[in-house]
Amino acid sequence: MDLSIQELGPAKLVVNADVAWQTVGTLERLQKTFHQGAVIVSSDLEGAVRSLVSSQSPWKNPVKHQDELDLTLSAVTPFF
Repeated sequence: MDLSIQELGPAKLVVNADVAWQTVGTLERLQKTFHQGAVIVSSDLEGAVRSLVSSQSPWKNPVKHQDELDLTLSAVTPFF
């Protein structure tokens, strides 16, 4: 998902569908705008994303910053 749709900046969101809106809600509560190179990815998809980036890019893309996101900060109630 392109986070610019939610006015969070041109970052990308790569998470499972069942936590996508909860993640967006948490990001909105942080009131932060993410830059173009930022990728917010769930831990279970991180390996796949890293593999895709390293295999498709002609240059190295090191992780510059990594944080854990607390989804309990979301105002969005998950659908369970």
